[in-house]
Amino acid sequence: PRTGTGPRAGAAPRTNTGPRASTGRPPLARNPGASAGGTQRSANSAGASPGVTQPLGPIPLLTGCGRSGTMSLAKFLRSLGVNAMHEDMQEGAVSVSWLYAADAGLYPFERPASRIFRKRLIKSMPAGERLFGPVVQLTRHPLKVMSSTRRCFCGRGDRSLPRGQLSDGKSWTFVEAHVPRIDAESPPDDLVRSALYWVEWNKLIEHRYPARTHIRLEDGEPA
Repeated sequence: PRTGTGPRAGAAPRTNTGPRASTGRPPLARNPGASAGGTQRSANSAGASPGVTQPLGPIPLLTGCGRSGTMSLAKFLRSLGVNAMHEDMQEGAVSVSWLYAADAGLYPFERPASRIFRKRLIKSMPAGERLFGPVVQLTRHPLKVMSSTRRCFCGRGDRSLPRGQLSDGKSWTFVEAHVPRIDAESPPDDLVRSALYWVEWNKLIEHRYPARTHIRLEDGEPA
């Protein structure tokens, strides 16, 4: 019977004498976009929109009423080295925005680059996955918010300046589209308008993001 006790008779044993002779073809290059675990795929290879890397996941969001300190908080986070975007979004950044509390196709003050990125991201995400997460809700004392929005629903200045009038108008128009209880015919400095805004906008956040974390601006202020 035949047994596998060694090499065939007359056959020279194979030895490792060194590297193989060159075939004249360059070596195959490794894919620079592949990760060690194979979890990162380009959007084109995954069938998603260009410019979005898969998997990306939801965007961290810190939101609340306008005039609750979101602009100052975004600046503070950047001073700590956190990539924070105010009223905008981008890959690898935290969004700090009162606008993103609402679900809308267009947001005032959002830059075109952020709008394009947001739409591409939505298309690339699995059905049912939220655009934002985790979400932190920031609240400020209602009387302070109301005093600020009655003066001007704008980041700087007041309604006596053209820039303030424009920002105030855009802000209230956006709010009225998402808070039906506000009378669109009421003056912008109306007390009831500002009170309803504080109540209804915070309720909107609570409804859309039940798993949110809640913080109060006053808790972070020095005594």
